Amino acid sequence: MSESRNAQLITVNRILIFLGILAGVIVIYKAATLSFTHDESASYLIMENHSIWQIFTDESAWKSANNHILNSTLYKVSTSIFGQNDFAMRLPNVLAFFGCLWIAFFIVRTKLSSPTSKFVFFAILFFNPFVLDFYSLCRGYGLSMFFHFGFLAAIWHFHDTKRISMLYIAYGCLIFACLSLLTSLVLFPTYTLALWITSKSHQFDRKHLKHIILVPIISGIIALLLLAKPILYLINSNEFEYGVASIWDSFKSVILSTFTMVSRQDFMWVYDVLTVVFLFILIYVLYVSIKQRKNIYVSVSVMVFIVLLHVLCFGLGIMFPVDRKVTIYIPILALLFANQINNLPTERLNRVTTVLSFSACILALLSNKLDRTTEWAYDRKTKDFILHVDQLAKNDPKVLLTEWWFNPSADYYIKTLKLKNIQLLPYDKKFDLRSKPDMVIAFTKEMVNNPSYRLVDAVGGLGLYTRR
Repeated sequence: MSESRNAQLITVNRILIFLGILAGVIVIYKAATLSFTHDESASYLIMENHSIWQIFTDESAWKSANNHILNSTLYKVSTSIFGQNDFAMRLPNVLAFFGCLWIAFFIVRTKLSSPTSKFVFFAILFFNPFVLDFYSLCRGYGLSMFFHFGFLAAIWHFHDTKRISMLYIAYGCLIFACLSLLTSLVLFPTYTLALWITSKSHQFDRKHLKHIILVPIISGIIALLLLAKPILYLINSNEFEYGVASIWDSFKSVILSTFTMVSRQDFMWVYDVLTVVFLFILIYVLYVSIKQRKNIYVSVSVMVFIVLLHVLCFGLGIMFPVDRKVTIYIPILALLFANQINNLPTERLNRVTTVLSFSACILALLSNKLDRTTEWAYDRKTKDFILHVDQLAKNDPKVLLTEWWFNPSADYYIKTLKLKNIQLLPYDKKFDLRSKPDMVIAFTKEMVNNPSYRLVDAVGGLGLYTRR
């Protein structure tokens, strides 16, 4: 490798360190400032009276898929140390981001040589605002992506070094990924089947083959023992029916969440075109990987994953991932595409794509909206609205009604901030003003023809109203 090439790689690595730290600053800022979202608040309200032991053992803790077990455990540990506040509850996922970033730096230094592959790797793994959001929230998605990525990094290192300890680390990470998000259980058969299918091509000896067979089986049994009861309970409660009925719609959900700047009402055809392009690239990369016998484990894993998702959908009625659940694709897609680009031999193409991929990283980071999340944008003002109601209720207690979208977050802040002068009406998906509440949090379109209330505070299509 020439000196100029070495210098280029060092420069790229430094740029990625800077951009990664910048992404981390965004994560910390949003974790510290964003209003608690609907699902975060629901998790707290379900778990507030449960001990860590009860999170695993008490059936009432499983009544909703909002109990992401590892996240629930870690946020309770965090708040016991740092006190009850939004940032303390989100801290485990913030730390998961920096753990993920550390592993990514190791990979770009030791596994990837192409500047373009490095930028694409980071762009998919971190810089998509939709993905970055989940490291700022008290949910299991950021933790799950971290442990999923940790598994992939460890199994890659195992293939390269034949160190059996890396196999144990990999499957340990996979157990934690499942504890973070039950959807991740599908990764156990996915990666195990891919490991067994590709083991011959890696020329493992008998000692390695014994561990390759036993470690996944033992780890899978441990995961099932920990999670069998919650899974059966949620299946019986039809919680796994949330999703879409085709792999097309699942991948389209990734595109919809990534390119939010395009109007869904006027330009849905753009999302369809982008989904077609994505699927074409995915199929091409898988074909080339198999044909060239490069990137083989990751490629086989993706194909097995897609097959298993179809089996789950049409065999057990467990729908394809959608919305926030599509984060399960992110680590494997990042490695798949980065590895394929890393194998491209054309230097001229690398120069062009390096500029394009670097530009994409910058644009993705700049497109972050610091006052909201992509998935729960409607909750961006709930905390401010509640504090406003509290100010008005200092000398005159208020009865508050919210649309169901805002009710969990309103309830969370009333309880955690101990706002005794606000009486929140119960959660109800039917928006009914006949109770004549003193104040209302609702979408402005719901209140536009209601002369009994006047607007006090608003942002976008969200409003705080008081009775005239």
